[in-house]
Amino acid sequence: MGDGEAPGTEVEPKLNPITGRPWTEEERRAQSERAKELVRQGKIGGARHGRRKKLPAYAVIAAEAQKNGREMAKVLVDIALNGSTPKLKMDAIKQLTDLEKQVKQERRDEEEHLLKLPRDELERRVLQRLAEITGEDYDIDLGDEEVEDVSDDEEAEEAIHAE
Repeated sequence: MGDGEAPGTEVEPKLNPITGRPWTEEERRAQSERAKELVRQGKIGGARHGRRKKLPAYAVIAAEAQKNGREMAKVLVDIALNGSTPKLKMDAIKQLTDLEKQVKQERRDEEEHLLKLPRDELERRVLQRLAEITGEDYDIDLGDEEVEDVSDDEEAEEAIHAE
């Protein structure tokens, strides 16, 4: 009986999946050491268990396409205009039209997403983008809640300046 067990309850021993018999202490220790060695070798477990160590080919191609998109589009246009075979020209044209459709759809999706944003989030993004473009820091809050009604103060100032 181990710690925390109620009197009279027995715990069924774990079965060895290969033999179907209960583990002996020696078998359990040997299996544990084998598993630890496989982890050290990087064959099982560890921080990256279940993950690929290398990116799949399509991910590498997509990353390169993002980096060199303009150059790739120029090559496609050149193939579409000067390709050696009609099939090659048609494939390049199809790729270009597919890319154009995809870009237009992404722009529409982004516009729809921006239209759904709350006003303060949209303002924050606009100011952030403006700061990226100009290199200036815009720390402006345009919220209606914090705008003061200064009509009385303005009238008081005008009265002071008029005197």
